[in-house]
Amino acid sequence: KGAAHDASQRLLEPFIYEPGAAEAGTVASYLGELQEAGFEIEPFSRGSFAISAIPAILRREGLDVFFRKLLDAASWERSHVERIRDRLLATIACHAAIKVHRPMSGSEMSHLMADLLAAANPFACPHGRPIIVDIRHFDIEKHFHRR
Repeated sequence: KGAAHDASQRLLEPFIYEPGAAEAGTVASYLGELQEAGFEIEPFSRGSFAISAIPAILRREGLDVFFRKLLDAASWERSHVERIRDRLLATIACHAAIKVHRPMSGSEMSHLMADLLAAANPFACPHGRPIIVDIRHFDIEKHFHRR
């Protein structure tokens, strides 16, 4: 079991995920990767899956949306298992991310910045979009009509 599995949370009741027939085959093909990422998931009945534990950073309420995003975004290439794992972990991180307009306390902001600066690559999100950008003082003044 992978390191991510240690950061799982057990659900009080299993969540039954019922994808479409094509998606069920894809999910079944990647049960190992899902389990490595912290899911306790197994086939249930007629193409559905019982999920007993999820990565600690996810919430039960968003599991349908999470799997839809994962399946929509993935072109699930069987020969590239590492990319599949990266995509899975990126989807988990993105789904659990703090979203726009979510109020945060000062200590939450401090912890978030400390975690960001301790990351291997604090300059981009898991999808490669920039997080930290360098803006020259001159450009800021120009934007606010100070020059």
